[in-house]
Amino acid sequence: MMTPAARAEAQWRKNASGVMIGAVLILSYLDKPGLVEELAVNRNSFKEIIQSNHQMYVDDNKLLDTLNIKGDVGEIKDMIEAIKSKKGVKQVSSSLIALRRGSKP
Repeated sequence: MMTPAARAEAQWRKNASGVMIGAVLILSYLDKPGLVEELAVNRNSFKEIIQSNHQMYVDDNKLLDTLNIKGDVGEIKDMIEAIKSKKGVKQVSSSLIALRRGSKP
């Protein structure tokens, strides 16, 4: 059964369009070999939509990465799915606001 938050996220993924701004939080395990490098490559692949990045070490083997983003919702969806597909990524959460509908950044 989906939580209300998961239902809301699924709904925006299905229906959203245009330019959005917001944040993506990524909780990952540092003891997964190569994960830090994979996430860095991923961030570089989406550098056009990532406005800033902040990393916080939660404990010895966990990292909370916050990406502030602005871009087309399709690109944002692609980025989130690429991050979620990485082994060692524990959780990905996003909070996005529609800036303009149907226009380019």
